[in-house]
Amino acid sequence: AWQSLCGKKAGLIGSVSEWLVASDVSPDVLRKNFGVSLEVIPWTGVPDFKGVVPDKTLSDRFAGYDAPGLKEAAQVLTVLRGVVEERELMAVAVECFSLVQQRKVTACLALAQLNTEGTAAACEGDLASLAGMVITKAFTGHVPWMANTTRITQEGVILTHCTAGFDLASNISLPTHYETGLSLAVAGMIDASVVTLFRLDDRLEKAFIAEGRVSSHPQMTDACRTQVEIELPANLLELLRSRPLGNHLLMIPGRHSEFLSMMLKYKAIGVIS
Repeated sequence: AWQSLCGKKAGLIGSVSEWLVASDVSPDVLRKNFGVSLEVIPWTGVPDFKGVVPDKTLSDRFAGYDAPGLKEAAQVLTVLRGVVEERELMAVAVECFSLVQQRKVTACLALAQLNTEGTAAACEGDLASLAGMVITKAFTGHVPWMANTTRITQEGVILTHCTAGFDLASNISLPTHYETGLSLAVAGMIDASVVTLFRLDDRLEKAFIAEGRVSSHPQMTDACRTQVEIELPANLLELLRSRPLGNHLLMIPGRHSEFLSMMLKYKAIGVIS
């Protein structure tokens, strides 16, 4: 699986969002540690979504769904899919906030669709999350859900984000994007009972791994649209409070901690404890 990554390419459209903590992985580090090269693509080098045909995958998935902005979201998917295919990328991170702020359309549905199809797609340009998504896909076969660590309670952690893969959730609806109130986002109920949480640091030297049980599906109004609460042991919750490796965590259905820990040893990546 490690060898399968050698020589592959990932892309960053735009830049790493400035508010992210420990999320900007050096291209040299990514290539040296994982064998994956990073291609940085400015938004000016990407076609304007308004000039392309909407991707039928989204149109068909939500046929009959009355959601203003669905056409534009499908056009963004056309653009991102084109970049991935033309440049032969195995994964892509997208600086999405500039898109919604300047053009009033989100990349949420497009990223969710790419993840569902098996192309790892991270939002906010988070390269640490992208690196984690790439190796998680290589070793488990699943593209994980990249989510915000929104709240840490006495019993667990609440994860939220607007780009959950369509294969990970049910009862999906398309509300507006949380932070801006614009365009569309993915809201759904995570279909898992036991999950594994995973995060790499920005130097690809340390990792956080935890197995937990889904305890609830919150419906908070002050957070991103897909929401889940995961019960974790007290020692792992304390690690998230005192030694977080970044803003986002990756969630994979099932128990994978032993396997992930084993494969990280091959790259001398330590699991914090």
